[in-house]
Amino acid sequence: MPEMTENETPTKKQHRKKNRETHNAVERHRKKKINAGINRIGELIPCSPALKQSKNMILDQAFKYITELKRQNDELLLNGGNNEQAEEIKKLRKQLEEIQKENGRYIELLKANDICLYDDPTIHWKGNLKNSKVSVVIPSDQVQKNIIVYSNGNQPGGNSQGTAVQGISFNVSHNLQK
Repeated sequence: MPEMTENETPTKKQHRKKNRETHNAVERHRKKKINAGINRIGELIPCSPALKQSKNMILDQAFKYITELKRQNDELLLNGGNNEQAEEIKKLRKQLEEIQKENGRYIELLKANDICLYDDPTIHWKGNLKNSKVSVVIPSDQVQKNIIVYSNGNQPGGNSQGTAVQGISFNVSHNLQK
C-alpha cells in the first residue's frame, strides 16, 4: 500500500481507509467461503472421526479419494460390460479428448485475435449495422440440409429472407462487411 503523503486531504484518507475496510471485508468473506467448502469436502471423505483434519489433510485425502473412485468407476465401466461396450467407451473417450484439444485450439485462436469467447459476435463486424436483422436460431435437427447460399445472401429460387444452416440462422442485410 503506498505511503500517505503530507498533502493528502482528510477526505482522501477517509476514502482510502473505507476502500481498505471494504477490501478486507470482501477478503474475509472469500476466506469463509473457501473454508466452508473445504469443510464440506472433509465431511464427504472417509477418515477417522477422532482426527481433527487440517485443510491440507482434507485436500490431500479428497484428491486420493477422488482418484480411487475414478479408478473404480473406470474399472466398472470397462469390466462391467462386454468387450464391445468397453471398446466403445475407449473410443468415445479418445474422441472426447480430441474434441477438447480442438476446442482449446479454437479458444487460443480467439484469444490471439483479441476476441472474447463470450462476446456478441456482431461487435466485431465492420460496416453499417442499422439495417441488420437477427433471426431465431433453429436447432440443427430442424434445419433443412444441403442448402446453397450465395455470397449475397440469396438462395437458388430467389429466397433472400435468410437461411438456416446447421443450427445457425443467418439473416443479415447486404451492407454488412467483414
